[in-house]
Amino acid sequence: GGGIRGFVPTRKAAEAWAARTHRYATAMKFGKRLAAQAVPMWRSHYVRYAKLKRILKRLEHQQQQQRPSGNAGEKGNAQAQASATAKSPLLLEAGCNGAAPTGGGDATALSREFFEALQQDVDTASNFYEGMLAGTAAKASTVRQLPAEGTTKQLRECYETALKLQHFRELNATGFRKIMKK
Repeated sequence: GGGIRGFVPTRKAAEAWAARTHRYATAMKFGKRLAAQAVPMWRSHYVRYAKLKRILKRLEHQQQQQRPSGNAGEKGNAQAQASATAKSPLLLEAGCNGAAPTGGGDATALSREFFEALQQDVDTASNFYEGMLAGTAAKASTVRQLPAEGTTKQLRECYETALKLQHFRELNATGFRKIMKK
């Protein structure tokens, strides 16, 4: 096997990274997993999962406060709706296209706040990922043009950054998917 100019990433480095990132995957909730696995220097670029979750909880609470109480037949229907909304608080507020709902009320303002925060997080994560990926690719390309001696360390750094970026992408994708399910 070759790799970039004869550089072969060590299996030990790849396995160590996998062990660090996957040991939390099954035993803890996503918010804690995100905090434990995020690259410390990149924290500000990850999905703000806890913040988005808090907005959703406030939205759910607001929706429960605004529900009218009715007779027994209506109450059963309201309970079924509340159960569906508890699983997805945006179910009644958001359209299929995921756009922020329009209209009056605190629930709409909270929905708008959620979608704006979500869009900001998507933009932040995407811009960071694309910038880092381009920078890492440029560095690897530059290193390949250098004489063979002394390039192993630089190529290993590029490889490790690429692994971290892959994990960054996977963690954010999971966070966005999970927050949209709520």
